[in-house]
Amino acid sequence: MNTIEVPIEELKKDVEEFHKCPATWVEAVNTVEKFEDGSEWKGVVQVFALEGHPNATRCYAWRAIDEAHGSRDLFAILGVGNVSSASAAVRSAMLMIRRHVRRGNTGLS
Repeated sequence: MNTIEVPIEELKKDVEEFHKCPATWVEAVNTVEKFEDGSEWKGVVQVFALEGHPNATRCYAWRAIDEAHGSRDLFAILGVGNVSSASAAVRSAMLMIRRHVRRGNTGLS
């Protein structure tokens, strides 16, 4: 899965629609995560401040192309629980994907 560049305003709109609250762009974080199986995730995670969300004040977002399924996927991970950084958001998303695949699902949507 490769990340793709998306204009900040487009990603902001996606985050606002997905989480149903206003978002303000904070920063872009270059992120590299290495996993136990030897795989590696590299990309830029956009950080947004959320206003009025009942559970979070931050959202970590990016878009990626799933080459196996030909889809453009939005990742808009809330900053809750153990997710307090761009790296933690990536780890959370990759764990979710791996669980999804292990259950025999063929796509994220």
